[in-house]
Amino acid sequence: MPTLLEETYLIAQSTSDEEQQVGDTEVESDEPGAGRRQVFPTRQQRGETSEEEDVSYNRWLPLMAETAMQRGVQLPLPYGIGLVFVSNEAEQRLEQLSVALGRDEIPPRDTPLVDLPFVSIENLVSETDSWQVKLDAWVLPFLNVFAIYGQTEGDVDLDVVVDVDEFLGPPICRPARPCGIARASFELDVDVDVYGGGATAVYGAGNWYGSATASYTESEGSKLDPVKLQTTTLSARLGRTWPIGDKFYLNTYAGVNHTKFEEDINSVARLRDAFPDGGTLFVRYEAKTENEHKTQGIVGMNFGLRRGWGFTVEANARPDNYRYIASATWRW
Repeated sequence: MPTLLEETYLIAQSTSDEEQQVGDTEVESDEPGAGRRQVFPTRQQRGETSEEEDVSYNRWLPLMAETAMQRGVQLPLPYGIGLVFVSNEAEQRLEQLSVALGRDEIPPRDTPLVDLPFVSIENLVSETDSWQVKLDAWVLPFLNVFAIYGQTEGDVDLDVVVDVDEFLGPPICRPARPCGIARASFELDVDVDVYGGGATAVYGAGNWYGSATASYTESEGSKLDPVKLQTTTLSARLGRTWPIGDKFYLNTYAGVNHTKFEEDINSVARLRDAFPDGGTLFVRYEAKTENEHKTQGIVGMNFGLRRGWGFTVEANARPDNYRYIASATWRW
């Protein structure tokens, strides 16, 4: 899931253009004769001592572009649109559970739900795949903001467990004739639209760069959807740019990711032969869960054109859960 997305993976394709340049300051021009780059000599090359460079920038974003250019920073292309795929598997932990019980019939939807200590949900595992469209813009030379919208599909596996001895009690269930535990496994479908956004801050020095990203996504659907999702992500990356000729680049990076993946589950469980006489127990429930382990390591790489397409693959993983990301982004 998105996550995510739940977060942006454009930074690798742009940070190579964030490097400090030691020679000329270059910008693209839309003036007549564009299609080539205009070269503005630095004040050291002109033999000037003024603190202001005589440079201009004809795009709306990023703000403070001319100030950055005066310092010799080559700006990234300000706008991007991309397609992101995120595959996620995570063990979930039950945070809150409210239920209503019915014998041989489903409790009505408007039945009040209460916390019953003898009903629990166990073995929660979420597996989702998400396709997202991402729009982004560099609002400052070091700050990128983005919005995403997409669809998430998958399933949530869980066990509904009822302690029938505590539920029925004596005289039906007693130590001499215990009723035992009623358990049933279920798989709930996930099929929701997701939307969200976030921001990435970048700092570069030479061919090295660091970034920090914060993002939030949530699902959008009807009241009948059994599963709703919310994802909050904080991540940090440290990477290196490897220029390949004048047009291509390769970025490699590693980092750490902290993700809170929450699920709101609303469904009905059917437990056959839950009663001593063979009756069926229906459990209407609402559950709130979140991922058991929130911190993962990051490794990734990005390859692309300095002015145009970029392609990213990334893995966020630990032994008991994972997230894989692949994206393609066009910048202009």
